[in-house]
Amino acid sequence: ATKDAIRSVFEKGLHSLYADAVLGDVRFGDPGDLEKRFWDSSTYTVKGHIQEAGNLLIFDLPGFGGMLSNIVSAQTRIYPVWFAELSRDSTDITIEIPAATKVHYLPPTVEKDTPFGYFKRDVKNEGTTISVHYDYRMKMFEIPVEQYAKYKEFVEGIVKTMKESIVLTKG
Repeated sequence: ATKDAIRSVFEKGLHSLYADAVLGDVRFGDPGDLEKRFWDSSTYTVKGHIQEAGNLLIFDLPGFGGMLSNIVSAQTRIYPVWFAELSRDSTDITIEIPAATKVHYLPPTVEKDTPFGYFKRDVKNEGTTISVHYDYRMKMFEIPVEQYAKYKEFVEGIVKTMKESIVLTKG
């Protein structure tokens, strides 16, 4: 039952990003073992996600930017932003490059280290695949009101990098 419940969470999250996604394999650590960090791994296929522009194929980077942008939706704060726990997310994504295409543009590596958190995105071409690595860590339980503008800038910078695209060339 636990495996089915976790798979259902993956499917809901995936469909919130890509309406026509098909979830493949889902693997994960023991959610009840508090001595070990929980990990998960999944595969999925999304058709029609690549946009064509003449000889170019444009592929938006997959990521979790939408979840972050909700945290800083307010322009100003009266009360601090408070997190129940510190978190870390390390995500590795492998993208299979369509046959008869070449990498035209990969977004550069981005690394931001602030008192609030740490973010790194690394995109590499590895033969017939592109690997994307995200590392995101929270460093503070509470963001004081007077630091909210700088925290908002940090989060919005992360969200902006997640809206970048990979560009492939046909032929």
